[in-house]
Amino acid sequence: AERMRFTSREDHMKPEVIGVLGVLAMFIVLEIIFTRFFNKPGAKRSDAIVEILSSGFLLLLTQPTILLTAGLGMALFFPGAEGAISDWPIWSKILLLLVFDDMTQYWWHRA
Repeated sequence: AERMRFTSREDHMKPEVIGVLGVLAMFIVLEIIFTRFFNKPGAKRSDAIVEILSSGFLLLLTQPTILLTAGLGMALFFPGAEGAISDWPIWSKILLLLVFDDMTQYWWHRA
């Protein structure tokens, strides 16, 4: 049986990781430049603590758990699906993402 591999042996950071980190850094910089950051009118010290803790929780626990669970679930339930849309043009992948994301948001908020 072929062994599943969830890690990369490459010595450099994957482009998608660089992209995600770049987008996060961009939003942080924009927040600092165009807002009063933690000195917004009416903001309390506890608001900043909640923001820091919730962001850390999201980045360090929630997102990794979702990615690990989704990867393991796909490998378990749909082992032949890896690379199924890898030959599609990028515009069709983006369209697919937008349609399914939009439908997810729609039905989540309708519930």
